[in-house]
Amino acid sequence: MYESRCQTEKEKKESLYSIGCRIRHFRRKAKMTQSQLASLVDIDGRTLSFYENGSREMGVNRLFQIAAVLHVSADDLAPEWIGGKDKQDDEMSTDLSGMFAGMSAEQKVQVLEFARFIIREKAV
Repeated sequence: MYESRCQTEKEKKESLYSIGCRIRHFRRKAKMTQSQLASLVDIDGRTLSFYENGSREMGVNRLFQIAAVLHVSADDLAPEWIGGKDKQDDEMSTDLSGMFAGMSAEQKVQVLEFARFIIREKAV
């Protein structure tokens, strides 16, 4: 995930630290302890502490789990991963927009349901 977004080890460390700070901020805002949040996303408290301190990398699925429990978007926690755009992202967005433009609302729902199914299968 990082390789396409961060070019150097320093940038990667800064990104991990920034994401960790946001997780801590939203966890505290939700009035949760590290143990409570860790339990809800099925990790141990030490692992969450590593995430919050920026000393351990997490997968995107874990990021989405944490975001869901904290009732925020993944983009709120990791704009470096989710919200950051590059030329390739813009091209893909344009392609996807064109693809969806010709679909009915029902077809769009079916495509999104299929995408969610694929994401769940990969998480297992």
